Amino acid sequence: MTRITKSLFLVLVASASACSSDIEEDPGIEPGPNDTSGSEDNTFDHENDGKSPFEILAEQQAQGPARFTSRIHFCAKMRYTTTGNLLRSRGVALPGAANSAGSLFTSGAGPMGAPNYGARVRENLAATTSGASRLMDIFASASTEIIAGFANIEACKVGGVAPPLFDAGGTRCNAQAFTCLAGAPVAPAELDICDKTIAGAKNAAGANDQALGQRLAVAVMLAATHICE
Repeated sequence: MTRITKSLFLVLVASASACSSDIEEDPGIEPGPNDTSGSEDNTFDHENDGKSPFEILAEQQAQGPARFTSRIHFCAKMRYTTTGNLLRSRGVALPGAANSAGSLFTSGAGPMGAPNYGARVRENLAATTSGASRLMDIFASASTEIIAGFANIEACKVGGVAPPLFDAGGTRCNAQAFTCLAGAPVAPAELDICDKTIAGAKNAAGANDQALGQRLAVAVMLAATHICE
Protein backbone atom coordinates (compact mmCIF):
# COMPACT_ATOMS: atom_id res chain seq x y z
CA MET A 1 0.00 0.00 0.00
CA THR A 2 1.53 3.33 -1.05
CA ARG A 3 1.80 6.31 1.26
CA ILE A 4 -0.92 8.19 -0.66
CA THR A 5 -3.30 5.20 -0.59
CA LYS A 6 -2.71 4.72 3.12
CA SER A 7 -3.42 8.39 3.81
CA LEU A 8 -6.70 8.27 1.86
CA PHE A 9 -7.73 5.13 3.72
CA LEU A 10 -7.09 6.75 7.10
CA VAL A 11 -9.09 9.83 6.07
CA LEU A 12 -12.06 7.68 4.99
CA VAL A 13 -12.01 5.69 8.25
CA ALA A 14 -11.90 8.88 10.29
CA SER A 15 -14.80 10.38 8.30
CA ALA A 16 -16.92 7.25 8.73
CA SER A 17 -16.30 7.22 12.47
CA ALA A 18 -17.28 10.87 12.74
CA CYS A 19 -20.51 10.32 10.74
CA SER A 20 -21.54 7.28 12.77
CA SER A 21 -21.08 9.16 16.03
CA ASP A 22 -23.32 11.99 14.80
CA ILE A 23 -26.38 9.79 14.15
CA GLU A 24 -28.21 10.52 17.39
CA GLU A 25 -31.64 11.83 18.26
CA ASP A 26 -31.45 15.55 18.83
CA PRO A 27 -34.68 16.66 20.53
CA GLY A 28 -33.60 20.26 20.15
CA ILE A 29 -33.95 20.18 16.35
CA GLU A 30 -37.56 19.54 15.42
CA PRO A 31 -39.63 21.01 12.60
CA GLY A 32 -42.26 23.52 13.63
CA PRO A 33 -45.71 24.19 12.15
CA ASN A 34 -44.36 26.55 9.48
CA ASP A 35 -40.91 25.13 8.79
CA THR A 36 -41.57 24.20 5.16
CA SER A 37 -40.44 26.25 2.19
CA GLY A 38 -43.66 25.68 0.21
CA SER A 39 -46.32 28.37 0.21
CA GLU A 40 -49.20 29.61 -1.91
CA ASP A 41 -46.76 31.88 -3.77
CA ASN A 42 -44.24 29.29 -4.96
CA THR A 43 -44.37 25.50 -4.76
CA PHE A 44 -47.39 23.34 -4.00
CA ASP A 45 -48.82 24.47 -0.68
CA HIS A 46 -49.69 21.82 1.87
CA GLU A 47 -50.70 21.52 5.49
CA ASN A 48 -48.02 20.99 8.10
CA ASP A 49 -49.46 19.94 11.44
CA GLY A 50 -46.18 20.47 13.24
CA LYS A 51 -45.64 16.86 14.35
CA SER A 52 -42.01 15.98 14.74
CA PRO A 53 -40.61 12.75 13.27
CA PHE A 54 -40.15 11.48 16.81
CA GLU A 55 -43.85 12.00 17.62
CA ILE A 56 -44.83 10.13 14.46
CA LEU A 57 -42.43 7.30 15.33
CA ALA A 58 -43.91 7.06 18.84
CA GLU A 59 -47.45 6.86 17.40
CA GLN A 60 -46.44 4.10 14.99
CA GLN A 61 -44.78 2.15 17.79
CA ALA A 62 -47.92 2.43 19.94
CA GLN A 63 -50.54 1.82 17.23
CA GLY A 64 -48.66 -0.45 14.86
CA PRO A 65 -47.56 0.04 11.25
CA ALA A 66 -49.84 1.65 8.68
CA ARG A 67 -50.55 -1.66 6.94
CA PHE A 68 -52.03 -2.90 10.25
CA THR A 69 -53.91 0.20 11.41
CA SER A 70 -55.48 0.65 7.96
CA ARG A 71 -57.22 -2.71 8.42
CA ILE A 72 -58.31 -1.93 11.97
CA HIS A 73 -59.93 1.37 10.95
CA PHE A 74 -61.25 0.26 7.57
CA CYS A 75 -65.00 0.58 7.13
CA ALA A 76 -66.61 -1.45 4.36
CA LYS A 77 -70.00 -0.46 3.04
CA MET A 78 -73.08 -2.54 3.76
CA ARG A 79 -73.77 -5.02 0.96
CA TYR A 80 -76.61 -4.25 -1.39
CA THR A 81 -78.59 -7.39 -0.50
CA THR A 82 -78.06 -6.73 3.21
CA THR A 83 -79.43 -3.21 2.77
CA GLY A 84 -82.56 -4.65 1.16
CA ASN A 85 -83.00 -7.14 4.00
CA LEU A 86 -82.64 -4.34 6.55
CA LEU A 87 -85.26 -2.21 4.82
CA ARG A 88 -87.74 -5.09 4.58
CA SER A 89 -87.26 -6.03 8.23
CA ARG A 90 -88.01 -2.44 9.24
CA GLY A 91 -91.30 -2.24 7.34
CA VAL A 92 -90.18 -0.74 4.02
CA ALA A 93 -91.98 -2.09 0.93
CA LEU A 94 -89.69 -3.36 -1.84
CA PRO A 95 -89.67 -2.61 -4.71
CA GLY A 96 -92.28 -0.06 -3.65
CA ALA A 97 -94.23 2.58 -5.53
CA ALA A 98 -92.73 5.27 -7.73
CA ASN A 99 -90.45 7.73 -5.88
CA SER A 100 -90.60 5.62 -2.71
CA ALA A 101 -87.70 4.31 -0.67
CA GLY A 102 -88.19 0.92 -2.30
CA SER A 103 -87.93 2.36 -5.79
CA LEU A 104 -84.83 4.35 -4.82
CA PHE A 105 -83.26 1.13 -3.58
CA THR A 106 -84.24 -0.91 -6.64
CA SER A 107 -82.98 1.70 -9.11
CA GLY A 108 -79.85 2.38 -7.08
CA ALA A 109 -78.08 -0.92 -7.64
CA GLY A 110 -75.39 0.74 -9.75
CA PRO A 111 -74.57 3.70 -7.47
CA MET A 112 -74.64 1.41 -4.43
CA GLY A 113 -72.09 -0.95 -5.96
CA ALA A 114 -74.31 -4.02 -6.37
CA PRO A 115 -72.77 -7.02 -8.17
CA ASN A 116 -73.38 -7.50 -11.88
CA TYR A 117 -73.27 -11.24 -12.34
CA GLY A 118 -74.07 -11.01 -16.05
CA ALA A 119 -70.94 -8.94 -16.60
CA ARG A 120 -69.01 -11.03 -14.05
CA VAL A 121 -68.40 -8.02 -11.83
CA ARG A 122 -68.30 -8.58 -8.08
CA GLU A 123 -69.86 -6.23 -5.56
CA ASN A 124 -67.88 -3.13 -4.74
CA LEU A 125 -67.08 -3.29 -1.02
CA ALA A 126 -65.58 0.20 -0.76
CA ALA A 127 -67.77 3.10 0.27
CA THR A 128 -68.35 5.71 -2.42
CA THR A 129 -69.90 9.17 -2.40
CA SER A 130 -72.65 8.12 -4.78
CA GLY A 131 -73.48 5.02 -2.75
CA ALA A 132 -73.57 6.89 0.55
CA SER A 133 -75.70 9.66 -0.95
CA ARG A 134 -78.19 7.16 -2.37
CA LEU A 135 -78.40 5.30 0.93
CA MET A 136 -79.06 8.54 2.82
CA ASP A 137 -81.84 9.37 0.33
CA ILE A 138 -83.32 5.91 0.91
CA PHE A 139 -83.28 6.32 4.68
CA ALA A 140 -84.86 9.77 4.43
CA SER A 141 -87.62 8.45 2.17
CA ALA A 142 -88.12 5.27 4.22
CA SER A 143 -88.57 7.16 7.48
CA THR A 144 -92.25 7.82 6.76
CA GLU A 145 -92.99 4.11 6.27
CA ILE A 146 -90.90 3.14 9.27
CA ILE A 147 -92.62 5.53 11.66
CA ALA A 148 -96.10 4.56 10.42
CA GLY A 149 -95.49 0.82 10.73
CA PHE A 150 -92.98 0.53 13.58
CA ALA A 151 -95.56 -0.94 15.95
CA ASN A 152 -95.95 -3.89 13.57
CA ILE A 153 -92.23 -4.66 13.11
CA GLU A 154 -91.75 -8.19 14.40
CA ALA A 155 -87.99 -7.79 14.84
CA CYS A 156 -88.52 -5.08 17.47
CA LYS A 157 -91.34 -6.62 19.48
CA VAL A 158 -90.80 -7.65 23.08
CA GLY A 159 -93.59 -9.78 24.45
CA GLY A 160 -95.55 -9.10 21.28
CA VAL A 161 -95.32 -5.32 21.63
CA ALA A 162 -92.84 -2.99 19.93
CA PRO A 163 -91.59 -0.02 21.98
CA PRO A 164 -92.62 3.43 20.73
CA LEU A 165 -90.05 5.36 18.74
CA PHE A 166 -90.82 8.61 20.58
CA ASP A 167 -92.19 9.67 23.94
CA ALA A 168 -95.81 10.71 24.46
CA GLY A 169 -95.03 14.29 23.46
CA GLY A 170 -93.18 13.18 20.33
CA THR A 171 -90.13 15.27 21.20
CA ARG A 172 -87.71 12.66 22.58
CA CYS A 173 -86.29 9.49 21.02
CA ASN A 174 -86.71 6.14 22.77
CA ALA A 175 -83.32 4.42 23.20
CA GLN A 176 -84.81 0.90 23.18
CA ALA A 177 -86.74 1.50 19.96
CA PHE A 178 -83.87 3.17 18.13
CA THR A 179 -81.45 0.44 19.23
CA CYS A 180 -83.69 -2.09 17.50
CA LEU A 181 -84.29 0.17 14.52
CA ALA A 182 -80.58 0.68 13.84
CA GLY A 183 -79.52 -2.80 14.92
CA ALA A 184 -76.84 -1.44 17.27
CA PRO A 185 -76.80 0.06 20.77
CA VAL A 186 -77.55 3.78 20.78
CA ALA A 187 -75.12 5.86 22.82
CA PRO A 188 -76.40 8.74 24.98
CA ALA A 189 -74.64 11.25 22.72
CA GLU A 190 -76.43 9.81 19.69
CA LEU A 191 -79.76 9.94 21.48
CA ASP A 192 -79.11 13.58 22.29
CA ILE A 193 -78.54 14.30 18.59
CA CYS A 194 -81.79 12.46 17.83
CA ASP A 195 -83.70 14.71 20.24
CA LYS A 196 -82.05 17.86 18.89
CA THR A 197 -82.92 16.85 15.33
CA ILE A 198 -86.60 16.78 16.26
CA ALA A 199 -86.43 20.08 18.13
CA GLY A 200 -84.55 21.88 15.36
CA ALA A 201 -86.68 20.83 12.36
CA LYS A 202 -88.56 23.66 10.67
CA ASN A 203 -90.90 23.81 7.70
CA ALA A 204 -90.65 26.12 4.69
CA ALA A 205 -92.32 28.91 6.65
CA GLY A 206 -89.71 28.68 9.41
CA ALA A 207 -92.04 27.19 12.02
CA ASN A 208 -91.16 24.14 14.09
CA ASP A 209 -92.26 20.92 12.38
CA GLN A 210 -92.30 17.96 14.76
CA ALA A 211 -93.37 15.41 12.12
CA LEU A 212 -90.53 16.47 9.85
CA GLY A 213 -88.12 16.32 12.78
CA GLN A 214 -89.16 12.77 13.57
CA ARG A 215 -88.59 11.66 9.98
CA LEU A 216 -85.18 13.33 9.96
CA ALA A 217 -84.30 11.73 13.30
CA VAL A 218 -85.04 8.25 11.95
CA ALA A 219 -82.96 8.92 8.82
CA VAL A 220 -80.06 10.39 10.80
CA MET A 221 -79.91 7.48 13.25
CA LEU A 222 -79.99 4.89 10.47
CA ALA A 223 -77.33 6.77 8.53
CA ALA A 224 -75.08 7.08 11.57
CA THR A 225 -75.07 3.31 11.97
CA HIS A 226 -75.04 2.04 8.39
CA ILE A 227 -73.27 4.61 6.22
CA CYS A 228 -69.53 4.09 6.30
CA GLU A 229 -67.50 7.29 7.02
